[in-house]
Parts: sequence; C-alpha cells; structure tokens
Amino acid sequence: MPSRLARQALLFLRFFLEEADEWRDGCWDFIRRRRDCIFVTTTKRPERIKDCVPPDWGDGWEHVHISISIENQEMADKRLGEFLIAPVKHREVFCSPLIAPISLGKYLDTGLIKCVNVGGEMSPKNEVRPIMWEWVRDLFLEAKERDIEFYFHQCGSMFLRDGVNIGKWNLNDQIARAEEIQHELEEIYGETPKSCRSSC
Repeated sequence: MPSRLARQALLFLRFFLEEADEWRDGCWDFIRRRRDCIFVTTTKRPERIKDCVPPDWGDGWEHVHISISIENQEMADKRLGEFLIAPVKHREVFCSPLIAPISLGKYLDTGLIKCVNVGGEMSPKNEVRPIMWEWVRDLFLEAKERDIEFYFHQCGSMFLRDGVNIGKWNLNDQIARAEEIQHELEEIYGETPKSCRSSC
C-alpha cells in the first residue's frame, strides 16, 4: 500500500463471520504492519470479537476501529451490551440503515463509544424503509450532549421530514443531502467533535 494513503480509513466487511476464520489471521498480519493507516470494520456479531482477535491484541490496537451495526432499538439493546465488554479500543456505533427510532443515551453514558454514524436505506421504491428527520435529530442531540462525534453519512432513498420525502435515489445525492442535514443540525444546535479517527 503506498505511503501516500497513510491515515486513510479502510473498511473491512464480514470480518468476524465464521467464514472469515480461514483468512482473518492473514489480514491481522497486514494490519499489524500498517500502523500508518486506520482500519475500520463493522460487525453485527460483537460476541465473536474476543475470539477473533490476535494474541497481541490486548484491549485493542490504536489504529483499529470497530463499529457495531444496529438498525432499531431491539438490535441496539441486543448487541451493544456485548460490544461494550468486547476488547475494543475505539468503538463506533453504525445506525444504518436506521429503520426505527433509537435511543443510545445509556450506552453513550459509558464513555466507551467515540462516534455515532447514521444513514438511511438505499433500496427499490417498493422495498425501501423510511428514515425520519426526527430520528436523526434525536441521535445527533444524544451525541452532542455527551460530546461524542456524530456523522450522518447518507439520507437514504426515503428520508421523511414533515411528511415529505426529501430522500434521493442516487448515492452521491444521498451523501450530499445528508451533509446538508448535518450542517443544518449543527447550525441549530451546535457542532459535535470531529473525526475521532484522525485524532487517534
């Protein structure tokens, strides 16, 4: 990997699935050598983390961030307890696709979560589940009240505000609309901390 990519966040998916057991150690070897980069992986299986990290992991490596994927309150309550006791140095919450209101307050109060990342669903018109402006605002405020970074990364195909869909079907447009919404929230309520990954 060229050195010009130093400190770039790299995303690994399905990293803690059983199917990854046969090749995960090779990835850890690579990640161990490239401490000039920040590596990020997202999982829905926090209970597997402790059994899938290398022997020299300790409580986590400084350049590795692990994110837990949750889509509603049921999954938040099911997964976050395990996530908070897993050996992870940099924890993030990935609420995407957000398909129902979520309260993260009691989990954020632990001080163990560094970033809340939110996004809507991108699906065909007859299948997409909506994300509501109020859900995004409430998560933003929960993060801000605790001085935790918040990032709204895409609005999804159906983003409802005052009963009107202001979502977008093109991914680039979804990202741009999400940036507009985040900027508006920051204008109204103030900013949250920026880039927990670059501060590591």
